[in-house]
Amino acid sequence: TSCISRPWLDRYVGQRSIRMAESPTMNGIFKHAVVVTWIVSTLIVATPPALAANVIRTSRHTVVAFSSYLGGDGLDEVVGVGVDASGCVYVVGQTESLNFPTTSGAFQEQLNGVQSDVFVSKFDPSGRQLIYSTYIGGSASEKAAGIVVDSVGNVTITGSTQSLDFPTSAGAFQVDPGGFVDGFVAMLNSTGTELRYSTYVGGLGVDEALGIAADASGRVYVTGLAASGF
Repeated sequence: TSCISRPWLDRYVGQRSIRMAESPTMNGIFKHAVVVTWIVSTLIVATPPALAANVIRTSRHTVVAFSSYLGGDGLDEVVGVGVDASGCVYVVGQTESLNFPTTSGAFQEQLNGVQSDVFVSKFDPSGRQLIYSTYIGGSASEKAAGIVVDSVGNVTITGSTQSLDFPTSAGAFQVDPGGFVDGFVAMLNSTGTELRYSTYVGGLGVDEALGIAADASGRVYVTGLAASGF
C-alpha cells in the first residue's frame, strides 16, 4: 500500500500527471514514496522554466524529503519514475529544451530532435545530486512511456519515436524503423554512459509503446497500440 494518502497528494502537488513509486527497506516494509508531477510555475520568484518537470520525494509521514525542478527553457515532462534498492530516484520523460541539464560523459549530452528527445535522469537519495542525466533520441521526435530499474541500476525505458535514426544497438531485434511511428525499448547502463541494447518495435503503420514492466529474471514486457501488420 502507498505510504502517503491521496488527499495529501491532491492538496500539495495537485492532480496533474502524478506518478508514484516506492522503495522497500531491508525488512520489506515500504519506507518512501516518490511523487513526480509537472507544474506551471507562474508564481515562483526564482524564475524556473515556465513549464518544468518537478520531482518530489516524501517520507512515510508525508514530510517532503526533497523537491526539485528538472528542466530547461522549453517544455519538459516527466512520465515515469523508478527507485533502486539504495533509494536513488530515476525519472524518464521528454524534453524540447536545448539546455536540459545533462551530465558530462552521459550517453547523449545534446538535443538531437527537431521537437523533442527522451531524457533519463538519476538523483541520489537526498535529491541534492544529479548523478547522471542524458537525452536519448534521433533527429525527429520521441516521447517516453515508462521506466524500470533492475537490481544493479540498469534502466530500461520504452516509448515512441518518429526518428529514422533513433539510436539502436548492433544485433538488436529491430535495428531499422518500420513505419512513421514506432515503439522503442532501450536499456541504459548503470552509469548512464551507454546503451546496453536498443531496438525499434513496429511495423509499417503507427505503433506506440505505452507501458513497460520487468520480472525477477530481468525479462522485459512492453504493451502498446499497433496500427500496422505488427
